[in-house]
Amino acid sequence: MTPCKVDHAARQQHVARDHDRQRDEQHAANHAIAQVARNHRLVRGTVAGRDLGNCRAHEGSAPAPLSDAQEALIASAAETWTLFLANPQRLVLETGIEPGSDVFVDVILYEDDPLALFDDLQPRFSLAPSASRMAIDAALLQTALNDPGALGADDRLAVGRALVSGDGAPRNRSAGMTVLQGLAEAGDGDAAMAMSQALAALSPDQAYQWALVAGAAGNRTAPAQLDRLERQLSLAQVLQLQSQQIPNTPLPAAALESISSLRAEAAARLSGNGQSRSYALAALWAMLGAAAGDAESSDILAQIDRIVATAPTDDQQAWAAVESEASSVATRVWIDQNLPAKLAP
Repeated sequence: MTPCKVDHAARQQHVARDHDRQRDEQHAANHAIAQVARNHRLVRGTVAGRDLGNCRAHEGSAPAPLSDAQEALIASAAETWTLFLANPQRLVLETGIEPGSDVFVDVILYEDDPLALFDDLQPRFSLAPSASRMAIDAALLQTALNDPGALGADDRLAVGRALVSGDGAPRNRSAGMTVLQGLAEAGDGDAAMAMSQALAALSPDQAYQWALVAGAAGNRTAPAQLDRLERQLSLAQVLQLQSQQIPNTPLPAAALESISSLRAEAAARLSGNGQSRSYALAALWAMLGAAAGDAESSDILAQIDRIVATAPTDDQQAWAAVESEASSVATRVWIDQNLPAKLAP
């Protein structure tokens, strides 16, 4: 057998090329890290300062504080970039919207306020899509099934969502709702929304009740869920379900102090975002605002009228009774609180 000859010169050239490649990769990594650091300062200084056109903060003015969504994006970028450099296989940018949830994307608003995209979409960096990171640990799942109260709220929410959706655990709606119900009853908007989504196809009226709870708790997907469920329910059913969520308490006095607060109450009650949706209360507040000359309150009343106009006769009669009561309360408040004098410019 002929001995194998080693070309030492070729080997030295190969080693030198490997050394050069590693040096170039390290240089590129260092450059990328520096760029991330510069971008981090840029985001904190200019996105918060809202100067998107010049990409720099206004001289002589302090930037506005970052929102929670902006802070979360920066934190995810800082954490993920280090891990990506160690194993540069995949870098993912995706929204923080929960699977199956709906978010209203207001493209007109973004023209004037592009930073609202951060709050609506909640972008995040990661090394893998969220769907591949959702699998629930078997021991955690077993604990949730045996004794949900033994888990913290975050773990109960994660397990409950996985069970009712089938993402991260085999779908088991009954078990998932058992895990979630205590949280939802305590006013957790995300748990209430998960309950609503689980019940939407099986019991739209119960799903609507939980969506009302979610909206009152500030869950941003609740208005879209309410709209969707209202297409499966009659207006009379909707009015009845809404009335069950409204406590029999006096109107908040602070909301009677200005036209803007009247309008805000009407808008919140109409949308179901931050307040439990109630067409009756939306109409009441809008009646007061419209009487004081507020055009937007008049628009809210017109929007409710359009909803009623497309409903069957029986539903319109149900609304007539609700509207009559709202009108009576609005008139009493208008007189007893002397709103014409209080709201005068």
